Amino acid sequence: MKRSRLSVRLLALLGSLSLWTLVSGAAAQTQMFWLDEMDLSLTHCAWRTAQAKTSVGGEPLTIAGQTWERGVGTHAPAEISVHNPAQVGIFCATVGVSDETGSSGPLEFQIFTDEKLVWKSGEMSKGTPPKEVRISLDGVKALRIAVDKGEVYYGDHANLADARIEWPADTRVPESETFKTPRIFRMAKHLKDESGKEFTRMDENASEWYATRELLQTGMSDEVKSQALHPASTIFPTDRDPLDVAVRRIFPLVDALTAMPNGPKLTEERKELEALDAQAKAVPAEDLTARKAIFAQVTALRRKIMLQNPLLDFSDLIFLKRHYLNGSVPEIYGSHMCDQYFGFHQLPGGGLYVLKNAFTDKPEVVPVLTEPVKNGRLAGRMLDKTWGFLSPELSHDGTQILFAAADTHAGERHKYEWTQENCFHIFKADFDMKTGKASNITQLTDGAFNEFDPCFLPNGRIVFISERRLGYGRCHGRPVPTYTLHTMNADGSDITTISFHETNEWAPVVDHNGMVVYTRWDYVDRGANNAHHPWITTPDGRDPRALHGNYHKEQAPVPLFEGDIRPVPNSPKFTATACAHHGQTYGSLILVDPQVKDDDFMSCVRRITPDQGFPETEMGYGGDQPNRYATAHPLSEYFYICVYDPFAVWNAYYENNFGIYLLDAFGNRTLLYRDPEIACRDAFPLKKRPMEPVVPHRTLRGKPLAKGETFQPIDESALPKTANIGLVNVYDTKLPFPEGTKIERLRIVQVLPKPNPFGDVPRIGYGDQKNARRILGTVPVEEDGSAYFTVPVNVPVYFQALDEKGVAVQTMRSDTYVHEGEELICQGCHEDRHSAITARPRVPQAMRRAPSAIQPDPEGSNPFNFVKLLQPIIDAKCVKCHEGSDDPRAIDLSRGPENEHFFTSYRNLKPYCFFYNHYLWTDARTYPGKFGSNASRLYQILTSDHHGLKLTKEELYRFTLWMDNNCDFYGAYEECSLQRQGKIVRPSLE
Repeated sequence: MKRSRLSVRLLALLGSLSLWTLVSGAAAQTQMFWLDEMDLSLTHCAWRTAQAKTSVGGEPLTIAGQTWERGVGTHAPAEISVHNPAQVGIFCATVGVSDETGSSGPLEFQIFTDEKLVWKSGEMSKGTPPKEVRISLDGVKALRIAVDKGEVYYGDHANLADARIEWPADTRVPESETFKTPRIFRMAKHLKDESGKEFTRMDENASEWYATRELLQTGMSDEVKSQALHPASTIFPTDRDPLDVAVRRIFPLVDALTAMPNGPKLTEERKELEALDAQAKAVPAEDLTARKAIFAQVTALRRKIMLQNPLLDFSDLIFLKRHYLNGSVPEIYGSHMCDQYFGFHQLPGGGLYVLKNAFTDKPEVVPVLTEPVKNGRLAGRMLDKTWGFLSPELSHDGTQILFAAADTHAGERHKYEWTQENCFHIFKADFDMKTGKASNITQLTDGAFNEFDPCFLPNGRIVFISERRLGYGRCHGRPVPTYTLHTMNADGSDITTISFHETNEWAPVVDHNGMVVYTRWDYVDRGANNAHHPWITTPDGRDPRALHGNYHKEQAPVPLFEGDIRPVPNSPKFTATACAHHGQTYGSLILVDPQVKDDDFMSCVRRITPDQGFPETEMGYGGDQPNRYATAHPLSEYFYICVYDPFAVWNAYYENNFGIYLLDAFGNRTLLYRDPEIACRDAFPLKKRPMEPVVPHRTLRGKPLAKGETFQPIDESALPKTANIGLVNVYDTKLPFPEGTKIERLRIVQVLPKPNPFGDVPRIGYGDQKNARRILGTVPVEEDGSAYFTVPVNVPVYFQALDEKGVAVQTMRSDTYVHEGEELICQGCHEDRHSAITARPRVPQAMRRAPSAIQPDPEGSNPFNFVKLLQPIIDAKCVKCHEGSDDPRAIDLSRGPENEHFFTSYRNLKPYCFFYNHYLWTDARTYPGKFGSNASRLYQILTSDHHGLKLTKEELYRFTLWMDNNCDFYGAYEECSLQRQGKIVRPSLE
């Protein structure tokens, strides 16, 4: 059996176990400590949670036909660590694979004492006889029980029957031990300094020294240094050790603070810093003891200086406690940009808290949610540590909070089945800033949808992320629903989809102009890893536009995903976390300036934390790659509240323990709070803030309520089915059209959401995991390049500019949409958003008339159907000649066997066609005249003297229409057998 290289730890923190059993033996009584009496609610197991006295599936503890009443059931990969304070005794158990339904194995049990492997069961499967374990614990302080999975994740149901620790009856625990009985605990990462001395994350100076020493040993490229927001945060050639780094970074901090309005003078602190600098320069780098002593003085002085920042005009923070999800096996436990927000992946143990007196040496942690839910299905329930939490939000006046929560004990974990019990729902509560307590806790959303990332809008509504848009992702090996922007009234009524984008979106926030900024995964005819960057829209969802980063020239070394975007106070810039596609929203902190012209590389981005590389681009992904920062809340362009763990890595789990820090752009950090047992996240100031301006509402859905108004459902039948779009000048482009190009029409293409899960199930064409689509038709373009036309509302569409031959010269590889009542105006065709609008002497020609109705394209294009669109032409004008030819280049263009997914003709045309293929990365830009038909050998053949072939204008247009839109065989993701017969199958979604 091939072993997993990663063993996921099943770890729990419990208080002292106060009860034990005295059992009569032949020689003396024995103290027995049963693992099933320990609180297993905080444990991790790969499926569901570890169970006391039953299998992981809730059935009796049975192994190869034998049944036990006591023990623990779990699922590999798993691990239990037990603290043995007396350092005496025996661990006893009978282990094996559960007989329950769905169990199979293979797996292996491993026992470690003080991290030394002392016993292995060997490979065990369902039906393998149980094996007895008796391990001496004399002199052993930590017992670790690991269950390692085989190659396949499913069915590894492990039983530890009669699992217990036995002590002699007269055992006495040393007074120095806090806990007097064995207890399960969460094992910390083993860290050692240069001398071999162990330390933990709670030793802040030792941790910083270790992390900085690693950075100095690794080094930093000149390119990374040039992209840092401030050079002090990088590594200098003169840095001998962490002391040199720490001292020099404080000098620009002092300069910045003293130059601020109402800034501190720091006269004495500067003198002390200069003295410490002199000491550091005088002490040889080899004298570690002396230099670490100076380092401790430097970090204490740094903290004293940092806490005098005049931007700290508040005393408290609100934050989450939330475990980092299991990163040992990508995706299936939630370690993915999408899956991390599924309720059934969440871990218990967290909550919403206030850190009072956050900038003192003795902050107080206050739980916010101490009252039960007041309404709905959960009325009377406490949102306690058995829940998982996300995305807290404070109202502008500080009197209300929003957050998302999921019941971690509702059903089976990691099963990818959606119920109202196991999804994230949004809650609102009244909030007292003085006490840090919530009241009137109200559930706003419910149902079998994950809903999270709520944000108060200036117009009184709430914008949030929801799966109600429907559809699934196209690249996943598991069900991953699409979730996008929605809004609702403050009481949870009138839930309205405002984004009809066909892939996922995240974390909406309101900028200083009242617009909504969020992260969008742009995935139309692109690779899955191409673009997940900031977008901007109005609060009612109109005119979504990319802020930057949508056309990166290459995948590395740039941020792959920019998440948790926050506007910087008194600045047009934003902070964000540069993170991974195949991971969680942790990584490197960046500052984004959308006012800088985007060079499709790094012109808009500066690194706040250059010590952390960009996940999945600079560093690859998975394994022990660092994953250190998250959730920056900017106080200014140079100062932030964030969470940080110097030792966090991608494939860890509970071990990743993020503390709350005050951070600056010079590379200085000081710890404000760390819980030794659980990570922190989403820390931000508990203070009032100005209300952003209200952007007028201009659609017919989701209308904000006037003061005193109550919501009344709208008459759906009275809403218009189309809206108008205007194009000012199709020739206004970022990349010029080929010389002499004349655009006569625009083609409108609808992108279809996937109604079923799993990538390439079914495969619809040549391209890996690409979009199904329907051609809505074309509209005219006037002589001055303008167009004005109607399109269906509430569906994602893209446009193509067609020349006089009907061939696409330019195409979008993104989508947009319009709502009822909206009128969308575009300046150009992929125009440069930083350029001035081209001066026009009069109203564009198209705008002087009524909007054009879409003229349908040929049958077989709405939706695509190769059998209907092209095969009749091939049968009539190609097959006979090709069948009778002796030329080896004459490919078979017949329909071929009936039992094949694609026609033989379709398969054989593939080498002659241009299409976007790679599922992870394709060139992000479309180059005018160099894609689709113009880049296909087939088009050159069809328009040349090819053995007397003569196509009508419409027949040629059918081919070009197909080649310009990625050459798909099927146009819907369902009922392929009917489509293969030439029958038109209408998509079930949109």
